[in-house]
Amino acid sequence: MGDRCYLELRLRGRIETVEAFEKIVALFEENNWQVAEYDAAGRTLEMTESLVVGDANGEAPTFYLNECNYADIGEEEAELQEIGIAYEVSHEEGGDYGAGAWSWSSARGKVEAGRIKNQGASVSIAALEAALKQPDPLAAVKAIVDAGNAAEGTDLPGYSLSDEVKAWLAKEGN
Repeated sequence: MGDRCYLELRLRGRIETVEAFEKIVALFEENNWQVAEYDAAGRTLEMTESLVVGDANGEAPTFYLNECNYADIGEEEAELQEIGIAYEVSHEEGGDYGAGAWSWSSARGKVEAGRIKNQGASVSIAALEAALKQPDPLAAVKAIVDAGNAAEGTDLPGYSLSDEVKAWLAKEGN
């Protein structure tokens, strides 16, 4: 099966349609993702609940896999990109690869970086040395920092549900 790691995905941006909402719920449920949020009593939220609570609290719903094979979530990414919802991903190191982070939005595509646990995106000494050799080294270093922050999803919009989705959820009793 390959090497496995712990991986988290946070939805960002706006779920615009009921169809997109249903696709996202089905995608995560069918691929055995777990919900990372809990209610006040300590009960893990259901998939649909986490999407609704995230909107109400203004917080990105977080889903995780305890054992993700080589940090590969290609199927999920393809579906989320087709829907057009931004997301950010972080994963711990595996047996033969380091921790990493990436994010995607339709405006800028996918940005990736290595990651140091509890410290965020990492950069190689070689990249810094190359930046220092540029005509404007400060701008080159800033570009590296900006790319690391983008990989962590710091430039992505907040999470929300459209009025159409909220109305449908209210009608459905969710």
